[in-house]
Amino acid sequence: MSAAVVTTAANATVSQLHNRMPVILDLASDAWRLWLDPEMRDEGLLQSLLEPAPDSLLELRAVSPLVNNANNEGPELLLPSAAVKPPQAEAELTLFG
Repeated sequence: MSAAVVTTAANATVSQLHNRMPVILDLASDAWRLWLDPEMRDEGLLQSLLEPAPDSLLELRAVSPLVNNANNEGPELLLPSAAVKPPQAEAELTLFG
């Protein structure tokens, strides 16, 4: 099995952080069906699906630095950063350990 993240130019919301963003296929349209159809060979139609998501679809919010460690799990990872106090060990870490 393999997987890939297909990216496109960032929309106005995401461009505040980066110039690229993952493609987000619209669940309300035929985009999913078209993208996953192994018989689909219309490159132009498939290319048209690789557009940035609408600006209003996503929101930016600060989260805890705990999200930077794949060993961390739990709902506290979704709390706004001001509401989360990292454990002492996390606060002492530097970029290279």
